[in-house]
Amino acid sequence: MDGLVGKARERSLYEADEHAWMLQQLALVREGRLAELDAEHLAEYLDDMTKSNRRAVRSRLERLLQHMLKSDRQPWRATRSWRLAVLEQQSRLRWELEETPSLRPFAEDSVPAAYAKARRFASMETGLRAAAFPEECPYSLEEALAWEPPMPGDPPRRRGANP
Repeated sequence: MDGLVGKARERSLYEADEHAWMLQQLALVREGRLAELDAEHLAEYLDDMTKSNRRAVRSRLERLLQHMLKSDRQPWRATRSWRLAVLEQQSRLRWELEETPSLRPFAEDSVPAAYAKARRFASMETGLRAAAFPEECPYSLEEALAWEPPMPGDPPRRRGANP
């Protein structure tokens, strides 16, 4: 009976205070008390974490590509804010991939879909037709991570774009 009461208390703790529940689960693992783990919620939580990590990588990639496209086509409009957005997304994306190397294949596979979204947003933000941007992503993940934002006075970059 104590086991059932304990499980009910864990579930209510999971629902009431996720952080306290995580600390409890961590303590149980460290103490080797694996039979007492809230396995159902732990599996759900780990699955959610995996999805969250992927969403973060995809979102950073979308934002990075969006700013790259805007800066490539309209370098004279590339404000300090645009350049900093590129550098910030590169830095955070690099960190995510260094901390979690298993996300790199996901990031590489996500480039085409992230680019499609970035292209739509860049078109709307710049006022340029979507055809002004390459239909397919002209950058690999590595190129995007190494890309240098244009400086004021730089001419437009026309990698694979239609006029």
